Amino acid sequence: MLIVNPNSDLCNKIINISDLKNKDIYIPRGDTESSDSFIKMLKENKIENNIRRIDSVSISNIIQKHDCVGFVNRKYLEKELKDKSVIKIETEFKIMPTTYGLYFHIENESKELRNFISVLKDSFK
Repeated sequence: MLIVNPNSDLCNKIINISDLKNKDIYIPRGDTESSDSFIKMLKENKIENNIRRIDSVSISNIIQKHDCVGFVNRKYLEKELKDKSVIKIETEFKIMPTTYGLYFHIENESKELRNFISVLKDSFK
């Protein structure tokens, strides 16, 4: 999701990609499908000079103090969203959700591994 601080001009409206043109955009380091997809979308729309890759923990702190945009996983900011120190912004465009996968070699399948997979599946329902 995209977040801003409560004083941002992007709050309380549905933005389109061009609304990000003059904003610094903070994206977590590391490659994920959703981050890579979002960066590709930004570059296709000629929004690339203002992309900043930093650690996920710092994004919330920067957003709370500056007029910029953060790209984060909702699970990392539940407290900040609840206390409204950061605000989720709505978009006209779709952001690819993060997907998770689990790979294992079939010869290593065991009862414990099947139980672990079952627990994981139940927790992501």
